[in-house]
Amino acid sequence: MPTETDKLTDAINDLDIVENSLLPNILQTDFSYANPSLKTIKTTTYPYSVIRTVRPADKQTKPSTLYLKRITIPNKESTIVQQVLLKEDNLLRKLNKEMAGETVELIATFPSNKQS
Repeated sequence: MPTETDKLTDAINDLDIVENSLLPNILQTDFSYANPSLKTIKTTTYPYSVIRTVRPADKQTKPSTLYLKRITIPNKESTIVQQVLLKEDNLLRKLNKEMAGETVELIATFPSNKQS
């Protein structure tokens, strides 16, 4: 059975993959970023998630701050994790509709290949 350290390591590895390959590809393809390289600002661990704050290396590029979140719900089936992701997705979409001005934009969700 995986330990909490193992789960944290898996979460960090997943964030590395998203930061270094999946997200730059989306930024370049969908948002026309000329230079989609990212700089890690910090990584914060919470009881049921790990959040990494990144910024584009090119300071002229927007959005200026991106947050990568890896949900880590221990001893739960992947369907539970999917439900949590859908709730967060719905919340972010509602915020974007209801709030004027600067809001959070959900760029993409990535399925996990691992069981949490």
